[in-house]
Amino acid sequence: MPSSRKTTAKDIRRFAPGFAEEARRQSSAIAASADAEDDQAFIDSVSEIEEMWSRHKLTPGSRPQSE
Repeated sequence: MPSSRKTTAKDIRRFAPGFAEEARRQSSAIAASADAEDDQAFIDSVSEIEEMWSRHKLTPGSRPQSE
């Protein structure tokens, strides 16, 4: 039976050797790119959408309940 425990970043680092180094390399490459500001704006907008869904208990495709 699959575990219901949520996988954490600590779990991933433990089971994926080199994960932290590769993540750092990719993060540095993105930060140094000419599109870094636009890339960060996109990431921020997705994070805001996820926060809104969580706050209103929505999922993609669900409809907000009228109050």
